[in-house]
Amino acid sequence: MKNNSVSRRMFIQLGTAVGGALGLGLTEFGRVQADVPQFGGTIPGFGPLVPTAAENTGETLLKLPEGFKYNVLIRNGNIMSDGRPFPSNADGMGAFDYNGMVRLVACHERSTGPAIGSFPYDPGAGGGTTTLTVDPATRLLTESFVSSSGHVRNCAGGITPWGTWLTCEETTQGPTSTYQRQHGYIFEVPAFASTEVPTEPLRHLGLHYPEAAVVDPKTGIVYITSDRGPCGTFRFVPSVPGDLTQPGRVQMLAIEGMPQYDTRVNQQVKVKLPVSWVDIDDPSNEAVYRTNALYTYQQGLAKGGATFSRGEGAWYSRNSVFFACSNGGNAGLGQIFELHLENNDVQELELVFESTDAAAMAAPDNMCVSPSGNNMIICEDGGGAEYLHLLRRSGNQIYQLAENIYPGQTGSEWAGACFSPDGKTLFANLQGASVVFAIWADRNRWASIT
Repeated sequence: MKNNSVSRRMFIQLGTAVGGALGLGLTEFGRVQADVPQFGGTIPGFGPLVPTAAENTGETLLKLPEGFKYNVLIRNGNIMSDGRPFPSNADGMGAFDYNGMVRLVACHERSTGPAIGSFPYDPGAGGGTTTLTVDPATRLLTESFVSSSGHVRNCAGGITPWGTWLTCEETTQGPTSTYQRQHGYIFEVPAFASTEVPTEPLRHLGLHYPEAAVVDPKTGIVYITSDRGPCGTFRFVPSVPGDLTQPGRVQMLAIEGMPQYDTRVNQQVKVKLPVSWVDIDDPSNEAVYRTNALYTYQQGLAKGGATFSRGEGAWYSRNSVFFACSNGGNAGLGQIFELHLENNDVQELELVFESTDAAAMAAPDNMCVSPSGNNMIICEDGGGAEYLHLLRRSGNQIYQLAENIYPGQTGSEWAGACFSPDGKTLFANLQGASVVFAIWADRNRWASIT
């Protein structure tokens, strides 16, 4: 079936061999506490968040700005088109153009089985992905099915430019009485398949306790976050851009001229640090990984790699990869970084936002960038009230866009935020209720979001 994504063959033909460490000498930077503009409350001109009933069910599950609307697409236990119940723990999610329809692929952060599908990678594992088709006019579900199964703790993931979804296993689990196979890998799921597809791990990408994996469409390089504290930020440089089953180089981010740089504390916003990359010599050693989730990070650290704290969601936008560190920063409340992929042949790391007050943000997790590239939607996974936040790149201001008031699930984290390909709808999940929402507003108000 036709779709608007670049095919894998086209991508490989267009791609060129890439690699090598990038960077120039680093000038002296002061390491001072981030001077960060903080919580701006609700979005200026939008008024307070108010309890809002879903358009299609009448339930009051969210607080939104006046005039915003939402539909409940599906939730845990609803029977899908394939006859299976929609699984629990919906997490990361991406949106694709599917012949004018919206195709969503969602991760499910589940551990032990039984498997949710018919072709599991490991029958004892209960994680995987589901695929949802949404009518962009009605913002209602038209199709839903399990698209991969037999994984463990599928988390943030990421889209590729050739129409697939990368789903990451946040675990070190190997063969046990429960599991038959090694876990902790990244898997590739076709976004345009009509049924479940068997999956095999992308072993060459390495074992990093992966959370998110996003692709630079210009090079085919995959950037990978790791949800450990401490951790590294990794990338996979493929030998054949667009084909992740082939060998390549696994590397960890370093700050040029400042070996073993620690990003977790005493950082300054809007300071750009030149980046280089160090090779990981042994990225896929299953036996070592089962006993030490940090073994790839420790290899990179020994070569001068930089330290982060709990890498979470990531998103590619306009020649940058944005990613969250959920408990980084002096207050331990979270950081948002931008990795500039090309600036006069230099890659640079920039701290975009650091929370110093839980009222501003606590524990950023999944995230996406708006179609214009001007705003970020950040899913919160902290304590107390849980919000979708809007972070403006200009002026570095953060606001509350939506509050979870789902009965019995008010402490549930937000996840899976992503815009439809036409930018007219924001999709997001609540993991505890495993519910998928479609959120929108009239054109004038929506323009401030996108």
